[in-house]
Amino acid sequence: MKRNLALTVAAIAVSGLLLQVPVSAFAADSTPAPTITSVPVATAVSNYQQALADYAAANSAYAATRASVGVTLRSVQAAFQVAQKAYTKADQARTQAVKAISLAFALDVQAATRAFRQAQKSATTADAKNVATSNFNAAVTLASSNRDLALSQLAALPDGPARPFVPMPPVPAPAQNGNGQNGNGQGGSSQNQDSGSSQQGKKPKN
Repeated sequence: MKRNLALTVAAIAVSGLLLQVPVSAFAADSTPAPTITSVPVATAVSNYQQALADYAAANSAYAATRASVGVTLRSVQAAFQVAQKAYTKADQARTQAVKAISLAFALDVQAATRAFRQAQKSATTADAKNVATSNFNAAVTLASSNRDLALSQLAALPDGPARPFVPMPPVPAPAQNGNGQNGNGQGGSSQNQDSGSSQQGKKPKN
């Protein structure tokens, strides 16, 4: 009995926190439920599946472009941008699906809480109150199972597209002038060294 009561109190508190609605809002049966707008779970999941298919197609086109012979870097980068945008949309769609599933769970718990309040108010015996508590716990358990099942059926988000490889520009070789010198004049200094070495080897004439 104490365990069921503890579960009931915990579930009521969770439902209030998830919906950002104080538990006291359910004290009176005539209190209207808060209006919460969200994309239905089926719609959100369908949107995510479509976004995944769009990303798979864009990523395949990007891979084909990269593998093409003679393709330009501009074409590769353009295909990458298309694939990246499709990946971002898929990521956002999955986030929306998770939010829709979580909100559906919160609404189920809220409905169970309201039904529990009404049953407790109308109950005149201890057995009736125990039945209300058991029904509430069963409803919360079912809501949790539905939420976990929906989340487990969401396909994982794949990795994003690999960034295209941008080759480094070639480093130009040092320019040489007509005397065989490069831009730093190293050619002339080597000639001067050779000339000085030959002069040192000669003996002065008497």
